[in-house]
Amino acid sequence: ALLASGDPDAADAEIAKVLEQVPENLPALYLKAVSASQREDFDGAKSQLQALLAKSPEHYPSMLLLGAIQYNLGEYEQAISNLVSYLAEDVANVRAKKLLAQSYMKLGDVERAIERLESAADTAQNDPQLMSMLGKLYTDKGDYDTGQRYYEKALALAPGTKELETRIALNRWAAGDHDQAIEDLSAIVSEGDEFMPAELALISAKVESKDYQEALADARKLIEKHPEMSIGYVMAASVLDAMQQRQQAADYLRRAIKAEPAYIYSYQMLARFHHEAGESDLAKAQLEAALEQAPGDERSLLLLAQLEEVSGDRERARELVEQARRDNPDALAPRLLLANTSLQLNEVERAKVLIDEALAIAPDNLGVLKLAGDHALASGDPQGALGYYDKVVASRPDIADVQMKRGTLLLQAGKLPAARRALDEILAHDAGHVGARWALGEIDLREGNLKSARGRADGLLKDHPEHPAGYSLKGDLQMQEKNYSAASVSYRKASELSPRRVFLTKTASALKADGQDQASLDVIKAWLEDRPQDVTARMSYATQLQTMGREDEAVTEYRKLMQTQPDNPVVLNNLAWLYHQQGDQDQARDLARRAYEKAPQLAGVIDTYGWILVNSGDTDRGLSLLKEAVEKGRGQGDIRYHLAAAYAKAGNKAKARSELEDLLADQTAFAERAEAEKLLESLR
Repeated sequence: ALLASGDPDAADAEIAKVLEQVPENLPALYLKAVSASQREDFDGAKSQLQALLAKSPEHYPSMLLLGAIQYNLGEYEQAISNLVSYLAEDVANVRAKKLLAQSYMKLGDVERAIERLESAADTAQNDPQLMSMLGKLYTDKGDYDTGQRYYEKALALAPGTKELETRIALNRWAAGDHDQAIEDLSAIVSEGDEFMPAELALISAKVESKDYQEALADARKLIEKHPEMSIGYVMAASVLDAMQQRQQAADYLRRAIKAEPAYIYSYQMLARFHHEAGESDLAKAQLEAALEQAPGDERSLLLLAQLEEVSGDRERARELVEQARRDNPDALAPRLLLANTSLQLNEVERAKVLIDEALAIAPDNLGVLKLAGDHALASGDPQGALGYYDKVVASRPDIADVQMKRGTLLLQAGKLPAARRALDEILAHDAGHVGARWALGEIDLREGNLKSARGRADGLLKDHPEHPAGYSLKGDLQMQEKNYSAASVSYRKASELSPRRVFLTKTASALKADGQDQASLDVIKAWLEDRPQDVTARMSYATQLQTMGREDEAVTEYRKLMQTQPDNPVVLNNLAWLYHQQGDQDQARDLARRAYEKAPQLAGVIDTYGWILVNSGDTDRGLSLLKEAVEKGRGQGDIRYHLAAAYAKAGNKAKARSELEDLLADQTAFAERAEAEKLLESLR
C-alpha cells in the first residue's frame, strides 16, 4: 500500500521488519526491488531481482520487473530475454508486450516490435499508447496509411492529445501531403495551449517547403515566448542557414549560447559554419567550448576529430575518437571509426577488439556486421566473412557492396550457383552495376559458356568504355580461347584505365603464355620503376627471372626483397636455391635453414633444405627431410627425384633405382626429368 501511494522510504521500513523475521520471504524480497526501482536505484533493483530469481527461477513478477529495469538501463537484449520468458507464462500481458516491443524498437527490429504489439491490439483496443506505438512503427517502416489509421485510433481514445495530433501531421508530411501537414500543425499551434514539439515541427516543415520568411517569423515568436531557452535562437539560425544568410545565423547561435551555455548543439552548428568558411581554428575553438560544457560528448569529440584529420593531425584525430569510445561505453560510431582505421592500417588484432565491442553493443546492426565481415576477410577467414555478409543481406538484400563481396567470395570458392544468385540480386536493384556484370561474365567462363561471357564483355565495353571491367573480361575470354596476344592487348588497355596489380599480373601472364618472355618481364619492370615498394610485383619479377635461368638478376631482386621481407620463407627458400645452383653452399644452407624454421610445413621449403643438406654432405639429415617433403608434396616429380638421388648418395642404390623407375614410369613432366633419367641410367 505504501509503494502504491508512492512512499518507498516508509515501505522499506515495513519490508525490513518482514525480512528480519523471515529473511527468505519472496514477496518481501520482490517488494524491496520494487522500492529500489521507485527510487530509481535501477542497479540495486536489478541485483536484488537477479538474486531472487537465482533462488526462485519461476518467480514471474520478478522476471517482468527485471525486464523493465533492464530496458531502463539500456540492456535491451537481456530485457528481451526476460520478457519473452515472462510472456511464455502470461501470454496476454499487454504491459509486457509493450515493453518487449519497445526493446525491439531500440534494437531497430521493427518487424518483431509490430508482431508483439499486433498480438496485443485485439485485447487492448482501448489502449491509446499501444495504438500510438503501432502508428509510429508503421510510419517508421514507410507504411504511412497503416500508421495513420493507428494514430487516428489512438486520438479517438485520447481526443485533444497534442502529441498525437502532431504525430498525425508529421505522418502526413512523410507521406507527401505537405500542405495538409502544415495546416494541421498551424492549427495545433494556434489553439493557444503551448506545445513546443508542434511549433518546432511547423518551423521545420516551412523550411522544407522553402517558406523561409514565415518559418523565421515563427522562430522569432518562439524566442519572444522563451528568451531564456536556446531552442528558438537555434531554430532561427537553422532557417537563416537554409537562406544562405550565415552571418545572421551565427549571431543567433551566439545568442543561443548566451541564453543556455549548456546546450552544446549551438556550439556544434557554429563550428560547422566556421569550418565551411575555411576558419578551421575558430571551428575547433567552438567544439572545445562545447567539450568544456560536456567533456565526454560523443558528437563534439568526433566532429573535432574530423577537423584534426582534415588539418593533417591524424594522431590527434585518433586520440579524440579513442576518447569518445572511452567516455561513451555504448557508443557505436567511435568503435566503427577506430575499427575501420585499424583495418586500413592492417592492425587486424586491434580491429577485432573494437568490432567485438561493437557487436556486444549492437549484435544486429548491419554496419557492425559488415565491418565484422571485412575483418574476417582481412584475417584470411573467407568462410567467416561470408557468415557475416549473409546476415547483412538477410535483412537488406539491396546493399550492393556486401552482395558484391559475397558474390566474389562464392565465386572464389567455386560455389557458382550461389555466386550467381548474389550477383543477380545486385542487378535486380541496379541493372547496370559494372562489378556484378563483370563477375557474372567470370562465372560464364568457369561454366564454359563463352557466348554469354562474350556478350557481357561486349556490353560492358559499349556501356562503360572508360571502365577496365570490359577489357579485363574480354582478356579472360581470349585467354580461355588461347588467343594470348589479343589477351595481352586487352589487359594492357584495362591497366591503362586503372593501373592495378591484377591487370599487371594478367598482362605479364598473357605475354608469357604467348612466348614473349622478355616483354612479360619488361611490363613488370616498368611497374616496379614507379612502385619500387610493391613486394608482390617484385616477387613475381624475381621468380620469372629465376625460371628463365637469369640467376644473377634473380639474386639481385631477391636481395632487394630481403631488405623489407627478411623473414619471408619464399624469398629465403628461392634465394637459397639460387646460391646452391651457383655453388655457394654455405649461404645456401644458412638461408634454407632459416626458410625451414619459418615454414616447416611447406613441402617446397623442406625439399630445398633437405636437398642442400644432401649436397653439403649431411646425407642422413637431408634424406630424412626429403622423405617428409615427398609425403607433404603429394608426389611432386622434382622432390621425388631429389629423394632418389639422396638414396643413391647414401649408398642405397636399389632404393634409388626403385624410386626412379616408379617416378619415370609416369609420363608427367617435371623440371629435372632429364637429370632423373640420367641418374637411373647410371644406376643400371
